[in-house]
Amino acid sequence: MFKMIPKSCSVGMLALVLTTVLAACSPSATPGTSAVPPRSAKFSHSAVPDTSAKLSHNAASSPSVTLSASATPSPSATQSTSSITPATTSTGVTLDSASVRTATSASAPVDHVDPSNTTVTIYATVSGQIISDSNSTWYRVSSFNASPLYIYGRDLSTGSSGNTSGSNSVVPVVSTNNSNSSVPSGSTNNDSTSVPSGAGKIIVVSISQEELDAYDNGQLFISTPVATGQPALRTPTGTYHFLAKYSPYNFISPWPFGSPFYYAPVTANYAMEWRGGGYFLHDAPWRGYFGKGANYWHYDPKMGQDPGTHGCIDVPTPAMAQIFSWATTGTTIQINP
Repeated sequence: MFKMIPKSCSVGMLALVLTTVLAACSPSATPGTSAVPPRSAKFSHSAVPDTSAKLSHNAASSPSVTLSASATPSPSATQSTSSITPATTSTGVTLDSASVRTATSASAPVDHVDPSNTTVTIYATVSGQIISDSNSTWYRVSSFNASPLYIYGRDLSTGSSGNTSGSNSVVPVVSTNNSNSSVPSGSTNNDSTSVPSGAGKIIVVSISQEELDAYDNGQLFISTPVATGQPALRTPTGTYHFLAKYSPYNFISPWPFGSPFYYAPVTANYAMEWRGGGYFLHDAPWRGYFGKGANYWHYDPKMGQDPGTHGCIDVPTPAMAQIFSWATTGTTIQINP
């Protein structure tokens, strides 16, 4: 049979045998492996590392970076050091119960009321509605990171830090620790046993007690309840001297009709001016209630609901008649918180 195989076929078969033998004897060949990298190795290199790297990056960086950014108070830190915040603040003390309003106007809503002698932080001094004595000063008492709140300038003492006897501490004040005594104290510790020293006449008014006490050479001449300015039109505190006396005296509203402060013309039997701008000590026949609380909204038997006076000091007519006859132009009147 071999003789019948062509010579060309025998040569091809011999070459195939030699190739097989050489491949089997090659030192780089390892049984069970292939010289071509397996597909799994290729997938492992391209898919697994890349995918895991992306997942690791996304999971570790994207959420954590976002949380970190939100947890870090960048915006608030910027606001807390904003240039609109004053570098320094000051303090003031309320002279009486002070209405804290949302704007610099007597018609602005009242956020709350600070009791007398409350220390507040002043963040800014601004100009606003003139309520009394041509004073347009209002104090901002809230930080610039909070809603604005203001107290009218007349309601704060900025030169004191808690003096319970007011800015004129050496002047007698009415004792507030003895409801049965109207004798004022001549000291800053409210000694209820002392009276104004020295000769002469002096009238002492306590806004917190809504009370007037008149002294003649240290002796009590008369004591009477009074009514003073409503929260929006406070009676100024301090030491004054009567400028003029009138009997009778007609009061005409300086506020136009329609204003919340407008009042119809009224006539007082006795009036004594103690400060320019329309501040008087006078009787008020139209008023039926005098005494503590008369400078806030209350029920008056003659007028109904009443918030207090427009800044004057109202006195019952019988007492005012005596004071008018007793006091003279130049007599001292001391008005305390």
